[in-house]
Amino acid sequence: MKIKSVLIITKPSPKTDIVNFLRVLDKWFNNRKIGLYCFETIKKQQFHNISFVDKNFDLKEIDMIISLGGDGTLLGLCRKYYKYNKPIIGVNLGRLGFIANFTKNDLFDELENIINKKFTTSSLPLYSAEHISHTGKKKKYHFINDVVISKNDISRIFSLEFHVDNMHVYSLSGDGLIIASPIGSTAYSLAAGGPIISPEVKSFVVTPICAHSLTHRPLVLNDSSSITIKIPQYSSNIILTLDGQELISLDKRDSIIIKKTKRTSCKLIVNNSSSYYQKLKEKFTLGRK
Repeated sequence: MKIKSVLIITKPSPKTDIVNFLRVLDKWFNNRKIGLYCFETIKKQQFHNISFVDKNFDLKEIDMIISLGGDGTLLGLCRKYYKYNKPIIGVNLGRLGFIANFTKNDLFDELENIINKKFTTSSLPLYSAEHISHTGKKKKYHFINDVVISKNDISRIFSLEFHVDNMHVYSLSGDGLIIASPIGSTAYSLAAGGPIISPEVKSFVVTPICAHSLTHRPLVLNDSSSITIKIPQYSSNIILTLDGQELISLDKRDSIIIKKTKRTSCKLIVNNSSSYYQKLKEKFTLGRK
C-alpha cells in the first residue's frame, strides 16, 4: 500500500525559504492525493491543501514524517515522537545538516519511490539520562546526540565524579563533560577534541571540556555501559543539556545515570545517494589536501 498521509514538522515560525519549500510540497502531495498535515505554527492562509492540527493530534493515523530544517528540528521530533515508530525523512534546509541527510533535490529524486514504500530505513538509537535528585526524586529524559554537564556561570570551573558500571573512573575539574553517541560524536564532542566515531560502532564517547588536568582525555566506552555522573556537595549552579535543546538544573549531590535504551529507536529513511563517509568529506572536508 502507498503512503497516504504525511506529517511535516518545521521550526515554530519557520523562515521564508522553509515556507516556500512547504508550498512546493503542498502542491506535490496534493497532485498525488496524499494527505498532508502540519502543526499550527504556520499561518494557515499561506496554504490551500494542508490540514492544520494542534499538539494533541494523534500520529497513529500518519504513515510518514518529514522534518524540514536542520539537525536540531530532526532531533527534537525524534525525541518527542519516537514512540509512534514512523519512518522519518530529514530534509536539511539549515547550514550543516549531518543527520538530516536529504537535500531538496535529493528528496524529489527519491520521493516517488518513497511514497510507494520503496525505501530502506536506518535505526537512530535513543539514549536515556535519568536525573536523581539529592532528595531521591527521579525523572528520565531522552537524547540522541549527546548530554552535556556544564556550569551555569561564565568562566567558572567546577568538579564532578565520573563512574562507569558503578566503578569510579575519575574526578574531573573543568568546564564540563560531554557524553555523546556515535551520531553525536561529530557535534559538540568533536569541537571539544573528541574522536569521530562511525555509527556502526556501538559506543559512547566521553569528552571532558577544558579539563584542569593534562591527564583527562576522551574515552570511548561500550554502549552497554551504565555511566553515572555525580555532582559533589561543593558544586552548584550546574546544568544538564540534552541534544543542545533541553536544559535541566542540577543541584549539589544530584546524580545522572546515562544508558542506551533497549527497545526504542527512531527510523530514518536512508538517502541512497549519500553515504556517511561522503558526508564527512562534504561537511568537514575530511581527507582534503
